[in-house]
Amino acid sequence: MGALRMDLRASLYGAAFLGGVLLSLGGCFVALWSLLTEGSAVDLTTVEASLCSQTLRFCLPAAAALPYGAAWQEQTASGFWRFSVSRGGRAGFCLGKLLVSWLSGAGAVSLGLLLFLGIYARVIPEREAVDQLILECFPRITALAGLYALISVAGALVFRNRIAAWFTPFLCCFLLTMLQERYLQDIRCLDLMTWPARDSVAAAILVCCALFFPMERRLRA
Repeated sequence: MGALRMDLRASLYGAAFLGGVLLSLGGCFVALWSLLTEGSAVDLTTVEASLCSQTLRFCLPAAAALPYGAAWQEQTASGFWRFSVSRGGRAGFCLGKLLVSWLSGAGAVSLGLLLFLGIYARVIPEREAVDQLILECFPRITALAGLYALISVAGALVFRNRIAAWFTPFLCCFLLTMLQERYLQDIRCLDLMTWPARDSVAAAILVCCALFFPMERRLRA
């Protein structure tokens, strides 16, 4: 538990976590600005459209990967992982990395999203409608961000490179979006932004199960 708290504290207080918050917040504002330049008014419909925009769609993977996605590669390459393993074992080390990655990625995006919605809750008079929008969008986007953070760990495990760890979630999002828009328009499940929170959480659990044994095996090598 001590190593887990240390990892979580390092991820939440690091500059990368702040970068993830600012990136998700900036993606929301850029998406809203593009809608306003097209003649839309600042109302609930415009804010909701910005949360479903292509701009935010492609900002989410990078924002979720920034806080902790490359930690696996950095610590295994430097040998720092031996200090954590000596306390909690290899299984605890791997599970801790997966849990902290999910929490930090989802936390950075959710904080940026809450800041964005909190600002416009003061501008838009329909406060109850804004609260309803938060209940609808917040769990879905937060859970998806956690899934992207775990995909970043997969990128670090496969490519053994920090830049690849940050880039892997964006690449997956881009390929799925291109595949769905150009060739498989009828398959809505390829659009991860439309997934309910429970589906993203279930997918995150499957990714954790798929990553755990390769991660532990690499530590044994």
